[in-house]
Amino acid sequence: MPLITSDTIRRIRTPGYLVMTMLTALPIVELFATVFPLQLHVAAWRFTMIGAAVPAAITALLGLYFIYAIAVAAGDSAVLWIVSSICGIGAVLCLGAAGLFPLDALQVKGQVPPASMNRYVAASAVAMVKVCFATVVYTGLAISSFRAASKVRADMVRDRGSSSPFVVGAATARTGNG
Repeated sequence: MPLITSDTIRRIRTPGYLVMTMLTALPIVELFATVFPLQLHVAAWRFTMIGAAVPAAITALLGLYFIYAIAVAAGDSAVLWIVSSICGIGAVLCLGAAGLFPLDALQVKGQVPPASMNRYVAASAVAMVKVCFATVVYTGLAISSFRAASKVRADMVRDRGSSSPFVVGAATARTGNG
């Protein structure tokens, strides 16, 4: 007997999507509120923005993973395509941040007091590891979501095709008449 029945999936799907969408979206909204107004030409602002974006990206990734899990269980290919797209965008943004962060860290390094340099270097290294790890995880979830969406769509087409009374081969295979 399956642990999760289709009735259980139906009951948790909509509230799960809503809660996980909130978990995914609110950190991003808070990040935009924090970094506004944009000052892209200021290295210190970019450095701080990337440092603030990493926790938001990780929290959003957690929400996206649970949306992915619910969509796989429910067979929602459209939601899987959306998760794949969002994760692909997240991977590209994290990859860009991984390229930009060390450059901004070098520019900001001159403004750090010598007494705080060890902490600055350690914090920068940890932030860089987080950005790189988030890039890998976003990429993995994007690929998994893409594959799952493709499989759900193929399964739906196969199931729809074999259960149709208008397809002669399916009817004879089902009834055993030939």
